[in-house]
Amino acid sequence: MNNHNQTFKTLYSSLDISFENYEQDLRDLILSLAFLDSKDIPISFLKTLSQSELQFNKLMNALNCQSIISRSHQQNQFYCSVHPLFQEVIQTYLKNNPNQEKPIIRNLIQIFSNEFLFDWNDQSTWICINLTPHLIQFFNFCEEINFIPKNIEKLLDLLGDVFLYLKANYDQALKYYQKSQKIRIQTLGKEHPDVAICYNNIGRVHSSKGNYEQALEFYQKSLKIRIQVLGKEHPEVASSYNNIGLVHKSKGNYEQALEFLQKSLKIRIQTLGKEHPYVATSYNNIGIVHYFKGNYEQALEFLQKSLKIKIQTLGKEHPDVATSYTAISNLVRTI
Repeated sequence: MNNHNQTFKTLYSSLDISFENYEQDLRDLILSLAFLDSKDIPISFLKTLSQSELQFNKLMNALNCQSIISRSHQQNQFYCSVHPLFQEVIQTYLKNNPNQEKPIIRNLIQIFSNEFLFDWNDQSTWICINLTPHLIQFFNFCEEINFIPKNIEKLLDLLGDVFLYLKANYDQALKYYQKSQKIRIQTLGKEHPDVAICYNNIGRVHSSKGNYEQALEFYQKSLKIRIQVLGKEHPEVASSYNNIGLVHKSKGNYEQALEFLQKSLKIRIQTLGKEHPYVATSYNNIGIVHYFKGNYEQALEFLQKSLKIKIQTLGKEHPDVATSYTAISNLVRTI
């Protein structure tokens, strides 16, 4: 027997015995390490897995003394890393004791849902991306043990958002959006509004890649479901019209772009009110199309309408307001 196998066997045997010395929440914490990436686990995240900070600190000290974990400090956060062999041991333990998996998975789903709150439009949420490798490992290990937990679809969508918006890794974004789509179709059926969200997300990836025909295909699938299920005047239908209009703008089909963007604007005004930020977005997008058509006076009119609403709803210091000022300034120089 080689050294790896002997060490693995010894660790595996001692794990079962040592569990008798720990309360249930600390056992669950140790087993939770099987579902996380072995490197750079935020200590603050691990603490949420334990009910007692005192017992948590004792456990971390014990694991550190045994060289099972190591600690580090980066950018004002404390992390720990788990020895890969120990992680292999607890993963094998869980596979051999499947009755212990589900409570841990349910707990982790809840914690990830509370902690992984990425929103591209809110930079204060971007700090959660340090959990990205751990959420990926969580999903991968769930797949490995053939147990896909409820409510993981939203987390898969957020993973796709991180790869699309922050990392510009379109293949990875598409991978997680498609996994979410598959689960939702299996659990909700093909005509559910959440499936429309998946089609919309996949369309965004294709649009970002410049695959405009594929983007239109998925945006139109999303639109069809939304009209059938939500009705023709719903804000989500307006969102689909907006996205289709933007693809036509990228393709240089400016008349078609205006047609869909104006449909979107009409619904948004009717359902959200004249002063809503999404109405400002519609005015901005219509203004940009007029700019590309060479209709500079109309472009300026719509960009100024957009700016006025943004200042009223977002405040003068918001990044979107700065973007509007820049666009108007560039347009004025053109005129």
